[in-house]
Amino acid sequence: ILNTTYVFYFIKKNDIKKLYITIIILILAILTIILQNEIFIKWKLTITYTIIGIIFIKNSHKKNLITQKIGKNLIKLPKKIWMHLNYIWGIYFFFIAITNIYISYKFNIKIWIYFKIFGITMSIIVFLIIQIFYIKYIYKK
Repeated sequence: ILNTTYVFYFIKKNDIKKLYITIIILILAILTIILQNEIFIKWKLTITYTIIGIIFIKNSHKKNLITQKIGKNLIKLPKKIWMHLNYIWGIYFFFIAITNIYISYKFNIKIWIYFKIFGITMSIIVFLIIQIFYIKYIYKK
């Protein structure tokens, strides 16, 4: 919230997407505090990751790919590879959403919190390492 406010008022850069994301995060945070409902909290994460997965997959065949926007300054890859990475990230977010809801209903709240904090973080790190090897493999061709 502070970052978005700073960018809008001091840097004068009107990034509407960032504003929308900030508003959504703020609404979800307020709902979490007001409702204090365990089911809402668990489903909020699942729905968020599902929406992110949908965005990545729908974006996989557009001109400006999300993964390319993020990584274009780090590495130069052919458009086809950026499309694959975009699609793979979409599938990854669906996998996390499904895993989250499975763990939230099959295990107690303590296990789910550990999964949310450590499991998802570790899975992102492992996924990034796999992605690095995939990119290295592509470069060898």
